Amino acid sequence: IADIRSLTQVIWIGSVAGAAFLFLVLLGIVRRADALIRTQERQLVEAESMAAVGEMASAVAHGIRNPLASIRSSAELMVEDASFAHEFAPEVVRQVDRMEGWVKRLLSYAYQPARALETVSPNLIVRTAAQAVEIDLARQGIALELSLADDVPEIPAQRDALEHALANLVSNAIEAMPGGGRLALQTRIAPDRRGIEMVVTDTGQGIPQDRLDRIFVPFHTTKAAGLGVGLPMVKRTVERLGGRIDVSSRPGAGTTFKLTLPMVSR
Repeated sequence: IADIRSLTQVIWIGSVAGAAFLFLVLLGIVRRADALIRTQERQLVEAESMAAVGEMASAVAHGIRNPLASIRSSAELMVEDASFAHEFAPEVVRQVDRMEGWVKRLLSYAYQPARALETVSPNLIVRTAAQAVEIDLARQGIALELSLADDVPEIPAQRDALEHALANLVSNAIEAMPGGGRLALQTRIAPDRRGIEMVVTDTGQGIPQDRLDRIFVPFHTTKAAGLGVGLPMVKRTVERLGGRIDVSSRPGAGTTFKLTLPMVSR
């Protein structure tokens, strides 16, 4: 019995020592893994930042090159012959305004200051967006369908930012239907009754799946005169208001963007 007790003590001491040793070994492994993961995350963030800077530089260079070339050509003609000044001065002004618009869009995307929220009507936002494009819709033969739910409550938002986001989606929808089509704007209460949905649907060209995965990536665009910050800006605005944006599309069958925003807390 004494031998068994002595052996039991040895086993307990060995078990505790082994457990402590295993714990220290695993602790060291976990700490090394944590340090490695943090280092890789930091390197990944730096790489993504450099990639974003590179994409932005490429987009800006591509967009500014043509206006600068036009300004230079116009200026050279005006220097050679002052009689051309009246003819080319408006073109210089137009190209400068074009570059200024690019810079404003860049600044709007890069800097979105936090401001106090106000209660706004989703239906009013949609009507405002629709009224702003009435001429464009008529010019391109696009039929407008408004479906605004009467029971949609007000939501906490920044009115100008939300109007700009919705106007961006409507503008993209119009560009996707150069030969005419149907633009549907809808408001409704979300199925979970915790938010409201603002839906923009077009019957345009649609978006291929390989592009659909990158439409919210900054400075990624297939438009010749695009900067690639429109949809990323919409996404940032909606997420800053506590909501989300979803998109579904099929080539040749149109595209649907759905903005889901929280209601006013009661």
